[in-house]
Amino acid sequence: MCARVADKGVSAFLGNWASFVSKTVPRGFEEPEKMLAKTVGLGFARLLLQHASAISDSDAVAVIDVISRPGFLLSEKAYVLSLLAAKGHLHSRAGAFAQSMVDEIRKDDQTDQRGDDYASLAEALLEMSVPEARLYYRNGLAELDKLGSGDYDLIYAILHYAAGQPGGCIRPELGHRLMNLCQTIFAHDSHKFGWNLFGIACAKSIGTTAATKLIRWNDEDVASYSLGLPQLASYLSAEKHLSPLRAAVLLGICKDHGWHEWSVGDGLSSILPQARNVGEQRTIFEAVFGRGCIWKINCRALGWRLVLCLARHIECCRKKSSRRGRRRCQHGKAIT
Repeated sequence: MCARVADKGVSAFLGNWASFVSKTVPRGFEEPEKMLAKTVGLGFARLLLQHASAISDSDAVAVIDVISRPGFLLSEKAYVLSLLAAKGHLHSRAGAFAQSMVDEIRKDDQTDQRGDDYASLAEALLEMSVPEARLYYRNGLAELDKLGSGDYDLIYAILHYAAGQPGGCIRPELGHRLMNLCQTIFAHDSHKFGWNLFGIACAKSIGTTAATKLIRWNDEDVASYSLGLPQLASYLSAEKHLSPLRAAVLLGICKDHGWHEWSVGDGLSSILPQARNVGEQRTIFEAVFGRGCIWKINCRALGWRLVLCLARHIECCRKKSSRRGRRRCQHGKAIT
């Protein structure tokens, strides 16, 4: 459909539309009839910008004046910008309008929203100027790098994604950036941080370099390595990034912090299945619960029944292996 509208008709429509759009009343507080006129007028303005035979510079100025008022969303402004940018003789107006939108984007308190808005702005300008669109897109990426201590939900969402994504380890610089983001939210109270989720995410997406980061945080008095290293070691072993014996050693050197969402039993359930044989399982068990080990204070918390079950399971497996029989260990089912 092609709408043939004379220049005078376009100007008349824009002037009439502007009279219904308030310059001061924010979105959602307009009178019903003015809200309807604003919405319908925006639809007609889009049609005119798309299909009118000619849009003059003065018409573009009038459209920008109306759409810049507080009643319009930034996404609506970006769409109008894309229509203006598609017309070669209006590029200068589109560029100035884009710059005014940048000023509005910078006022948003939400970091992730600023990143999305820059992406929308870049998309709108793509047809007009690829270098300029690339610049705004880079600004959006820079905004995402500014995630800070107030972005709890977003950072935890990234951790959940890192813990569940099936693609293996990410690039080292991305893993380093993710761990730095985590530091921003536990720097003031590391005991309240989700170390179990951190361990799963690092084992899935970062690898053994996460242990180095924990040691560095400990050296810098940011957070004790004992808060997150036991979980990380057990999950690294489960993902086959770390041998079970080394995971057991790391488990043994850490202090007990009484985690609510993780226990040494959970760690053993991840480490023991990775052992190559019964002898290695026995070594792991003795390393964790042996004489002088700090984890012995957790036996009561774990439940003596679980500890005895583990011991009996290892002993039965050892006897079974020595006899080379096929009789099933009666305690094997309880530990799986």
